[in-house]
Amino acid sequence: SRTEREVKNIHGEVLNLDDIEMTDGTYDDSKVANDYFDMITYVAARNESCLVVTHKDMQDLLEEPFRTKFPTLQERIKWGHFGALRGDNHYKDLKSAVIFGVPRIPYDVIAKRARAWSAVGGRMEKMGKEMFYKTAPYGNHELGNEHITFVNPFAQRLVDIQEKGEIQQATERIRPHVTKEVKHVYYCMTRPMDAKNVSDVRPFFEVMKEWRTDQRTEDAANYILDTIRRTGKRPTINEVRRVTHLQYEDAKKAFLMVVGRV
Repeated sequence: SRTEREVKNIHGEVLNLDDIEMTDGTYDDSKVANDYFDMITYVAARNESCLVVTHKDMQDLLEEPFRTKFPTLQERIKWGHFGALRGDNHYKDLKSAVIFGVPRIPYDVIAKRARAWSAVGGRMEKMGKEMFYKTAPYGNHELGNEHITFVNPFAQRLVDIQEKGEIQQATERIRPHVTKEVKHVYYCMTRPMDAKNVSDVRPFFEVMKEWRTDQRTEDAANYILDTIRRTGKRPTINEVRRVTHLQYEDAKKAFLMVVGRV
């Protein structure tokens, strides 16, 4: 006979699956997939090669659609998931990494572990399940963010071991700490890390808006070139805006990009 498994959120609350909308197929044309794909191509445009790290279920859903949509990036992009990267040196020569999400387990499980380890260590005080939102900086950067954790400092350290430890393991797979070569790691997550060389902290949507505009501007420049080659005439700026949906200033940039290409 088949046993139904409970599904919990990170707080250990059992979810009613009847209340959750389920979808069939892959995410290859969803907003989630497009956000992932845009960020990966953003990193690939700035680095020779990249390791993509995310949750296993997201890797299973998105890796093949990404390879189908971007076949020219096949050799430059490698994929991995939390929980399967510790000690793996296959990615040591990659030049960058982009890490999506936070590797969490239900906090009721962490609470049970904390009480068990506390008892083994001879700590007899009562360990509650109370939680709060802790503010922490992004490494050495002045900006920070809140993340949920336990009030109890012992249980809080177990959260850090699970979350920060796994993220650190993913980061170290490209070996940035044992080379004089400059390598880049892009953290797409809300959980502040202890990275010592955080150069910038920006909202994800802001970076992606700029990148998508850059891509559309490049598409506009190619449209201008193609029109000139086909007709011998340069399209008007309003025509370019109508086709590419660019703002006036961005359409002007597309014309400047064409200078020297004709």
